Amino acid sequence: MNSAALDQTLHDGIYDGAAAGAVAAVLDAEGVRWMGAAGARRLGGDTPMDTTTVFALHSMTKAVVSVAALRLVELGEVELDEPAAAWLPWLDDVAVFATPDSIDEFRTPRSPVTLRHLLSHTSGFGYAIWDAQLAEWMATTGHPPSLLARSSLRVPLVFDPGTEWEYGIGIDWAGLMIEEVTGMTLGEYFNENITGPLGMDDTSFLQGSAQADRLASISARMPDGSIVPLPEEEPDPNAPEPEF
Repeated sequence: MNSAALDQTLHDGIYDGAAAGAVAAVLDAEGVRWMGAAGARRLGGDTPMDTTTVFALHSMTKAVVSVAALRLVELGEVELDEPAAAWLPWLDDVAVFATPDSIDEFRTPRSPVTLRHLLSHTSGFGYAIWDAQLAEWMATTGHPPSLLARSSLRVPLVFDPGTEWEYGIGIDWAGLMIEEVTGMTLGEYFNENITGPLGMDDTSFLQGSAQADRLASISARMPDGSIVPLPEEEPDPNAPEPEF
């Protein structure tokens, strides 16, 4: 493997404006074959990106939840196609919007929500940020928007389970199912069965000071192609305590 060529490719990409900085790796069945870093932890900043940099996972948490859920399937603890309400009784009462142009009419889903649906974004659960009907319902009813609270997940389905695809909060529900099956919080289960055994010591729901000191900032690409750093998020004093 030509590590020098890989280093140069990574540095050239950052120099050409692909991102403020990046860390990349090549792995195979024997482990990590190459790892490199280029650029800065913050656009225009002086701290270089390196292989110890910590990144915000955001929706990549879904991949870890999916691994955890499929591990339970492999162990025979749950089944992909059994009704998820066996572990999450509220799903027996979930309603689906009766029509796409009304937030006041509901009906019973034509099929139950399963773990397969939750993991594959075919459960009928959406995201208000991208689903106008769900956003209108949340605004009208005053439903809590924060996904840090379990109650915020109790929203109507936007279609019958298994009939369509829409990126949504189904994997959040899969996370709740994992907690019910194992009797552990997601953080505990990840640490004991996934991130801990894999040596992912910096991966957690809440960052400590050791991670904060190595955190990369978040940038966004603008319509004109430029990249700008996003403002640092200030803690919301009114936000609920995370429930995980």
